[in-house]
Order: sequence, then structure tokens, then C-alpha cells
Amino acid sequence: MIITDKTSKYKGFTLVELLVVISIIGLLSTLAAIAFNNARAKSRDAQRVANLRAVANAMELHYNINRRYGCTTGQAVSACNDLAPFLASLPTLNDPIAPVDQLCQSASGACVPELCNFSVALGGDYKTYQIAFCLEVGSGNLAAGAHLMTDKGFQ
Repeated sequence: MIITDKTSKYKGFTLVELLVVISIIGLLSTLAAIAFNNARAKSRDAQRVANLRAVANAMELHYNINRRYGCTTGQAVSACNDLAPFLASLPTLNDPIAPVDQLCQSASGACVPELCNFSVALGGDYKTYQIAFCLEVGSGNLAAGAHLMTDKGFQ
């Protein structure tokens, strides 16, 4: 009588085991992709706020010298030559994901980050300004959505 070892006949993983492992890997990669996209949105929001702080400093320097804020109403900050002496990165200062010369809101008034490009609005006497911008997920104490940066600070 010959005795055989049945366990040595079947080496490897079963189809069910392979499917379970592939499912777990797929779930983990999906969660990692979601976390990565959220981190990218936070990074873009932080870049927007940092850019606007630099613009605010440049606007204040221009005001201190000229007794009025620079730029033209409706003009994108990146096209405002009045700020060039105070802001070396001016030509490339656009929203991280926006095309040039776009406003922050769609026709319906909803905040759309892809449409925002730091458009300037000046008061009639050039003594006040506001720049509209949109945050995707929020940054610091600013929540997600449409905001203004004015001569008084972030709103």
C-alpha cells in the first residue's frame, strides 16, 4: 500500500485567497489616493493664502509711497505692474490651478477654485481694495469657499 501526502500535491494560493488579497490592496490604494488628493487641495489653499499675504504686503508698500493702492479694478494681480517693484514673483502669481484672468465665481455665484485668479477691486478713491479668492478645503482659520482679502485683512 502506497501512502501519499495530499498537502504536497496542492502548492500555492486558492483563487479566493488571491481575490481577498487583491480586494484589500484595492481598498488601501483607494484610501491612499483620497488622502493624497485632500493633501494636495490643502497645499493649494496654503499657497493661495501665502500668495495673498505677499500681495497684501506689496499693496501696503505701494500705498505708503503713493498714498493710494495700485492696480486697476478687474485686473488680475499678476498683470498689475504697479506692484512689480514690491513683488518679484508677480508675473507668475496666479491661483495654483486657475487659468489667467478669471474670477472666483461661476455664473451662478458658486465658488469655483478653477475660476479664481486673484482679481482686484479698488474703492473709488483708491484707498481701499479687495481681492476675491476661493479655498477648496480651507486653510488656517479660513473655511472652504469664497473669501475676500481687503486692506483690513482676510474675510
